[in-house]
Amino acid sequence: MAKSGVEAKGLPQLVESLSHAADQLDDLSEPVGEAVRVIGQFARPPVRSGRLASSISYQSGPHLGTVTWGVIYAPPIHYGWRARGIRAQPWGVIAAKSAEGTWADLFTQKVDTITEGVKGQ
Repeated sequence: MAKSGVEAKGLPQLVESLSHAADQLDDLSEPVGEAVRVIGQFARPPVRSGRLASSISYQSGPHLGTVTWGVIYAPPIHYGWRARGIRAQPWGVIAAKSAEGTWADLFTQKVDTITEGVKGQ
């Protein structure tokens, strides 16, 4: 009678390397930090005095990053304010979309590097 089922060679090594990969994927601080800087470099806020453009700041953590402009009038200029006749100039959204190929590659490279370490048969 023929043997049926699946034989797993190197299962302990596979389990260990997958666990290690999962731990590494839990902290993507490096590509998140690089991504927010890339988006900030692509951003072109409107310039009158230069104060808005120079107020940029970046924050990043293991799962989330933000690019912000630290002047009180940044949100109404970015999103618009219909009641005041201020049209939206969404430079942050445009920058994120324009830079998507670049920042997405940062995450792809990181995930590829992590998954290359997965061993087992």
